[in-house]
Amino acid sequence: MKKKILVLTPYYVPSLNAGGPVRSIHNLINLISNKFNFEIITSIFDHGSKESYKNIFENKLYDNVIYLNQNSFIYLFKILKLLFNKKYDTIYLNSFFSLYFTLI
Repeated sequence: MKKKILVLTPYYVPSLNAGGPVRSIHNLINLISNKFNFEIITSIFDHGSKESYKNIFENKLYDNVIYLNQNSFIYLFKILKLLFNKKYDTIYLNSFFSLYFTLI
């Protein structure tokens, strides 16, 4: 049985402005996804952008990725409560200083 990993990161694919961490997480997941099941919670905005990604809707699951709107971070708590009930083996926090994805 594959272990389940929850990834909390402020930015994920298709982000272009958030730099190398987005690509690193994406490549890591692609590399070891045959051994682990991943679920990712991230923002629907690119770094420094006020517009959401095109063709991606907030609070909807896309291939194990949930994109949250800046105005809907209250949903983060609801979603986390549901996801924690799944009993993850590991929680990966990508940003040490992210208010919504790490500190809270």
